[in-house]
Amino acid sequence: MKKSWKKQWMDELEERVPALKEDVLNVPIPIKKETKERQVETVEKTTKKKQRWSLTEKLVSWLEIFVAKMKSNHRILMRTLATTVAALLVCLVGVYAFLPNTQSSSVSVYALDINPRAVFMVNEEGIVTAVAAGNAEADVILASEYRKQAIEGKKIDVAIEKFVDYAARLGYLNLESGDIVRVAACNEKDNTFVIQKKLTNYFCNKGLYVAVLTEQLSVRDFSERVGENFTDKSKMVQVLENTPVLYGEREVEGKTVEELKTIYQKKVPQEEVKSTVEELLVNIMDWVTAREESLQAIADLNVMIKNHEDNPTVLFKDYWSVKTFHASSSFMDNILMQTMQTLIENHEKTYNVRITSEFDLKTLQIEASSEYLHTIAELLADFSMDVFNGNTEFLSFVMRTVGVDVDLATLCEEPQNKTEYLEKTKKYNQMRYRTMLTEASSSYAEERTPLTEADYNAYIQSVCAQYGSLEGYWRALNS
Repeated sequence: MKKSWKKQWMDELEERVPALKEDVLNVPIPIKKETKERQVETVEKTTKKKQRWSLTEKLVSWLEIFVAKMKSNHRILMRTLATTVAALLVCLVGVYAFLPNTQSSSVSVYALDINPRAVFMVNEEGIVTAVAAGNAEADVILASEYRKQAIEGKKIDVAIEKFVDYAARLGYLNLESGDIVRVAACNEKDNTFVIQKKLTNYFCNKGLYVAVLTEQLSVRDFSERVGENFTDKSKMVQVLENTPVLYGEREVEGKTVEELKTIYQKKVPQEEVKSTVEELLVNIMDWVTAREESLQAIADLNVMIKNHEDNPTVLFKDYWSVKTFHASSSFMDNILMQTMQTLIENHEKTYNVRITSEFDLKTLQIEASSEYLHTIAELLADFSMDVFNGNTEFLSFVMRTVGVDVDLATLCEEPQNKTEYLEKTKKYNQMRYRTMLTEASSSYAEERTPLTEADYNAYIQSVCAQYGSLEGYWRALNS
């Protein structure tokens, strides 16, 4: 019987491949062991793995579990998905780890120098979040909460323009022969050209030859400019953000009561207080006299309106009654009515008092001719220190009539603590503001022809030709 092909193939295979002996079959298969060097390397890798950032370690651990589960399913699609998710999460971790800290770099600081110096803190939107006096002169402006609030919360160019206007009103700028202001910035993006444009327009509109010097400074140079010493912007910003508004408050930080008294005697000497009050009294006399004349002009014109033959009213024929009850009458177009409206508007603008009736007019006239004006005149005839000390109560009353709420007797006493010191110096600065405002009012209010852009540029070129640059001009005026 013929063998099958399969049986024949197996017989031939056994003849060519001899069977293995029993001792050979029982020999164990060797497994390669790690060398000592390999073990050390493994330990080092494990240690480095543990030193990774905690968030990365947690993500990688989660990914290992996730990928292991995907592989256990033997599904190619799920393996691909796991790999994609892993790559994406690793990228997110990398981006998060290397994101820059933009909190300090987005904040800007500016310093404005005239004579009073002010420092402005500005957020990433260009809004002033805080302002601080850079020297004692700036306290005169910033001692008022009203003026401080007029600056904070505004765009930086608007805030700086406002401070410059306050300085001009107080006579800190030479409006007659020319002057210069300097603005320094420490920020990531140089936008001082916006401030320069704003100030240039301000001076041109008022017809003033005042140059504008702008600078972009490093952290070190800016901190030196404002009397600090920083090389790191974040630290400088932190200090400036927490800086008290008034220079006087920083000046007496940590001082003893005796030291406070010594500083106060120099800052607010009684002779200076007396001189300030005397100047205010003279200004008050002039101011009251002018107000009395203004009220008299309104009263005289009101009489003319009441007696005019075309007055449409029967009983109440004064200006305010006609305006209220006959607003549509043709008499409203009369030159007398129009002139009266102008006089009343000018009086309100000048003296901050609105006259709404004939009764208001008569009341103001009585106040303007009160007896205390004669008392002021008598005091000014011989305003010695003894006269001042003997009339502090009356003089304090006069100060309040012009908006300076101060007790002169208390002001002349030495402070017993820091709180008293700050309160007294603030009152004194308010008096100084009122005095300086009155003294410089005529120069500030003088009618001037606005400057064209060509006029202003020609002025800047002449300054640079004479002094070499705007920096040279600044040094020449402030040396």
